Amino acid sequence: MKNTFKVIGKILKDLIAFLLISIFIILEEVVWDKFVYPVKKLIQKLISEKFVIWLKERTKYQALVLFLIPFIVAETMGFSVPFIMGMGFVLLGIIIYIVKIFIASISFWVFNHTKEKLLTISWFNYLYSLTIAFFNYIKNTKTYKRFKALIADLKEQFKIDKKGFLSYLKSKYKNYKEEIKKEYEV
Repeated sequence: MKNTFKVIGKILKDLIAFLLISIFIILEEVVWDKFVYPVKKLIQKLISEKFVIWLKERTKYQALVLFLIPFIVAETMGFSVPFIMGMGFVLLGIIIYIVKIFIASISFWVFNHTKEKLLTISWFNYLYSLTIAFFNYIKNTKTYKRFKALIADLKEQFKIDKKGFLSYLKSKYKNYKEEIKKEYEV
């Protein structure tokens, strides 16, 4: 009976890790690469060099405020989206998330130009280091590497054979199901 609970616990732990890492990878692959990075580049083109110079002349605490305002607004919007969509306002949720991406891009742009100053604030540096360590931890997990390889494989297969892609997905699912059975001795 104890072994059954151990197996169930391991399966639940791995399932939760898989779901969280899946969300992380989807956000990384889709949102960051496809939306945030291009918006950040657009911001860079639109903002004059005088503003960049002005920004770099700010004190570390002024830079912190200029970073935190769009960051807090963007994160608040991001946290509100699931609730808004859960109330049935899906289109509004999508619109808010798109605006959130733009505002977050501004925040990351400010961070890139004031990073040296921001990291001289000890608590900020500590939180930044924790965040980087957390992302590195995720990226070094077996689940992340497995899922990342799967995504790369699926992308490649889709490029090669769009018509046979569904059959390919089904065979991948069957193989993965067998791996899970072996891993958990089910």
